[in-house]
Amino acid sequence: MNEEIFNEIAKRYDNEERRHLAGIILNELKQHFDNTEGKVLLDYGAGTGLLGLELSDSFEKVHLADASSEMVKVLKEKIDIANIKNAQAQEMNLLESDTIIKTDTIIMSLVLLHVKDHQKLIQKLYDALSDGGEVYIVDFDKNDQVTHPKVTNGFTHGNLKEMMENAGFKNIKVKNFYEGKEIFVKTDATVLIASAEK
Repeated sequence: MNEEIFNEIAKRYDNEERRHLAGIILNELKQHFDNTEGKVLLDYGAGTGLLGLELSDSFEKVHLADASSEMVKVLKEKIDIANIKNAQAQEMNLLESDTIIKTDTIIMSLVLLHVKDHQKLIQKLYDALSDGGEVYIVDFDKNDQVTHPKVTNGFTHGNLKEMMENAGFKNIKVKNFYEGKEIFVKTDATVLIASAEK
């Protein structure tokens, strides 16, 4: 995870392109949530909260976690300004430590491509879920045109399913839901969502 890079861009992270893509991802996520009353949400790799904060009305409690301390500062400012009582921001790197949060629903959007040990992170998400809990992983479909030293160039449906099965997840579904221009390292790309239950 490239915390230093995200620390540097935290203050200017919410540009028009990111807000637009976040809105599309948010609409997709909302279609998957049935009954969220009384449930706890963890937005892991929350960044500046473009997803998690928008979902705070739907869940009893929302934990926004990010490995970047500067992203967490921005999150805390947003929570204070909007006076969101049921949202809490914290610095967290699941690859280095376990979380004490037990949560009913986890969302992780455009995070997996930034880490080296994909299987370990997916396992940590599984461990953080309550029994019967659900995970939603949003990322890019595999794209051989993308080459960047610090990111994985997307994931195949089969690869993602295999890693989730290895972690213990069941009822795994993966689908593509959006194609965008220059959204992945200035390259046209397809966004996928993987959902599963513990």
